[in-house]
Amino acid sequence: MVALTASIDVNANSKIQEISALGLKIKNQVEATNEINFPVEIIKSDLYENAYLPINLQIRNDSVGFEQSDIKIRRQIHELISQVLSNKGYSDFVLNLELGKHLEELIGKDTDHVFKFYGAPDSGYWGFKFEGYHLSISFLIKDFELQFINYFLGQDFDQLSKTAIKSESIYNEGVQIGKKLMSKLSSKKLGQSYLSINTPQDIMTNPNQSFLVMDDLGLSSEALNSKQLPLFISWLSEYFNQFSDSVISPLLEINEDEDHENFHIIWSGNFKAEDGELYYLIYNENTIIEHSFKNNHLHSIIRLKF
Repeated sequence: MVALTASIDVNANSKIQEISALGLKIKNQVEATNEINFPVEIIKSDLYENAYLPINLQIRNDSVGFEQSDIKIRRQIHELISQVLSNKGYSDFVLNLELGKHLEELIGKDTDHVFKFYGAPDSGYWGFKFEGYHLSISFLIKDFELQFINYFLGQDFDQLSKTAIKSESIYNEGVQIGKKLMSKLSSKKLGQSYLSINTPQDIMTNPNQSFLVMDDLGLSSEALNSKQLPLFISWLSEYFNQFSDSVISPLLEINEDEDHENFHIIWSGNFKAEDGELYYLIYNENTIIEHSFKNNHLHSIIRLKF
């Protein structure tokens, strides 16, 4: 691990220290190589919000092109992201990048990505963002603790159908668990969870969406019985398991019943259909899990605040 300055907190999460050390190393190398200075201040709106869907790249100020960077820096960026994500989450990340390459090579689709650092990793208060074609991951660390993480994955199945990639099973695990839970709900509970409007686009990532999440809208997790609750816990875990356990476990325990209270479930479309529109949202004060399949686009997002 690269040594940091004396400002490191010896009581900090050792995994976060390791990630911060790597972040500092990459940041310094990129700034020296590209003659760029990343923002000193934490731009929270840049990290916490998606002002556009990361489908076609819109380069922001102070960002650095990932594909155009030296291979050593690209490997280090991969290493940084792999430290924040779990093996499963990182595999999905790599798959998404590989699918982008296929599209670029076979049908000329622009699938570039950029990355950006905020703040000072050696102070323990800093952020990172990687974004581009149907992919975005960002996180914020303060006092050597994870404060926020956002992970967006998406695909255009119309485009994928023009390649040799088999797309049917991509990011499908959450849907399968959701189907199992919905099959166990009574008609009354299904009605409470159903969103009685047309299947929406992504609420959290679509800036043109007029529908907003309302407090207590949907079915409360507290209404789930002893047979339904384990499926709901499994559903949550499918998304939480996208992230490194050593990073989020000190801040988030998902094995205690009380940690599953105050969630709400919303869905629209058809859980039973193998194709067609499907939308679902699982949320509480600190968690947003969103899945949208509409117009042959699949978008999946998980956003955690601590």
